[in-house]
Amino acid sequence: MELAVKNMVCKRCVSAVEDILNQLEIPFSNVQLGTIQFESAIPEKQTGRIRTALENIGFELIENPKDNLIKEVKTLLIELVSALDTESIKLSVYLSEKLGINYHNISSVFSQQEGITIEKYYIQLKIEKAKELLSYNELSLKEIAYRLNYSSVAHLSKQFKEIVGISASTFRSDKKMDRKYLDQL
Repeated sequence: MELAVKNMVCKRCVSAVEDILNQLEIPFSNVQLGTIQFESAIPEKQTGRIRTALENIGFELIENPKDNLIKEVKTLLIELVSALDTESIKLSVYLSEKLGINYHNISSVFSQQEGITIEKYYIQLKIEKAKELLSYNELSLKEIAYRLNYSSVAHLSKQFKEIVGISASTFRSDKKMDRKYLDQL
């Protein structure tokens, strides 16, 4: 049996879910980004306990197949943004290959459920990653643009200003950084 979990985006999330299952004394076989695997079916009472405990720390169980697809798309995109220095890839090809579903179907479901296109969501993720990298003050804007697969610094700067409302350099110098959690986008 497998349960899908929304908002799992990093190794710490996996550890947090494993800790919850251990505290609840519910045996599991594996926890990965977005899923909990069990060797056999678990009673609804235990599922309810898991649901409540997960919700207390910002996760939620996904039971709708469309919600599960959205979770998978978001997880793949977050992983893609987090894997700095990846080669440029077309999102439609990447998602279709990873999910084994026609991109038009993925895109339609995503847009209907989220009210935003996959491309715009991906841009938001990239800008949040740029904000993170800017806050470290270790890389130049040119290096950040390269790592996030922007065609130029100007392209990154334009998207940054459109989404954030201020320039990247202004953001870097501002001590009150307004960053968002990737799983909250």
